[in-house]
Amino acid sequence: MIFKIKYFLAIFLSIFFKTKNNINFILMYHEITKSHEDNIFSVSIQNFKSQILFLTKKYHNSNIENFFRKNNSFVITFDDGYEDIYYLVFPFIKKYNIHVTIFLTLSNLNKENYLKDYQI
Repeated sequence: MIFKIKYFLAIFLSIFFKTKNNINFILMYHEITKSHEDNIFSVSIQNFKSQILFLTKKYHNSNIENFFRKNNSFVITFDDGYEDIYYLVFPFIKKYNIHVTIFLTLSNLNKENYLKDYQI
């Protein structure tokens, strides 16, 4: 619920209080789930897709290296490198050519529920 409030508040502020200054922002995700329920650490794949598709209509999706080169850009990041990125997120970002940055926890690499070498 807290995530939904933050998400809709950010959208509201960006639409209604947009100044002449350009807005660049970074979205940080932790875990994407198949479940329809979101919590403070996870977002359902359905909500993730709708959030990103909505944002790509109004902003430029950028990789982290080019973040400040385009105005009105956003970057998508994932923390820890959970395996859900490979199974749930990767097909979506590949289809829509969405750029993401993954901050891996190397000590968890190849462990259960985390990304494996071949998935990276």
